[in-house]
Amino acid sequence: MRYMTQSDFINFFHKSKNKVKIFDLINLNKELYGSILLDVLDDGYSAVYSFFDPYSHKRGLGKNLILKTIQKLKEKKKVTFTLDIG
Repeated sequence: MRYMTQSDFINFFHKSKNKVKIFDLINLNKELYGSILLDVLDDGYSAVYSFFDPYSHKRGLGKNLILKTIQKLKEKKKVTFTLDIG
């Protein structure tokens, strides 16, 4: 991911061949703090990639992205959330 061009990122994040969902963390000033890209499964989501502002690490943005995903799964009454930490 480190050496992706802007075009590579757009193709990866916004033009996936899979059905995807993107959740963003945005502050009151409409500034983006982080995003998570999820593959949509029949019974839930699979986390593909996430990123967040490294200068805001004390805000727990990675955890907040995961918690937001779990909240959305509960709202949709889905049961599966796959998270590969590596």
